[in-house]
Amino acid sequence: MKRYLFILIFILYTSLMFAQGKFSVEGQVLNSSDSSAIEMVAIVIKELNIWSVSDQKGFFILKNVPAGSYILQVTSLGYEPVERAIKLTDNLKGIIIYLNQITLAIDEVIVVAKEGKKMGTGSTIQQTALQHVQPTDLSLEHS
Repeated sequence: MKRYLFILIFILYTSLMFAQGKFSVEGQVLNSSDSSAIEMVAIVIKELNIWSVSDQKGFFILKNVPAGSYILQVTSLGYEPVERAIKLTDNLKGIIIYLNQITLAIDEVIVVAKEGKKMGTGSTIQQTALQHVQPTDLSLEHS
C-alpha cells in the first residue's frame, strides 16, 4: 500500500513540475486608424510555432508557452505585419497590438464568369473601387 501511495505522490509531483513554467499570452488586435477590433488575425510565436487567431472582438490567447524571450508575429490580409519582442516570466495579459491598414497593390481585377467551356460575361474593377473594399478571402479555386 505504501508503495502505491509513493508512486501516486511521485506522479503528482512530476506532473506539477512539468506544469510550472508554462504561461499564457493574452491580448487584442486593433486597427490603428480607428481602434476597431480586427478579427481573423494570425498571432504566432515564431520560435515555438505556437499560434492563435483573433476572435470577432480582436482578442487572442496563446497557451502553454514556456518561459523565455520570443518574437510575436502578427499578420492579417490587408494590414502591415507587426513583430514584437516579448519576454515571459509570468502570464502576459493586456497586450494591445495596432495594425496599419494597407491597400492591395494591384491596378485592376478582371472578373470572368464561365459556363462550361464557353465564356459568359466579364467585368473590370478599377483600383479606386478596390480601395473601398476590404477583402477577407483571396483564395483561388481551380476547377
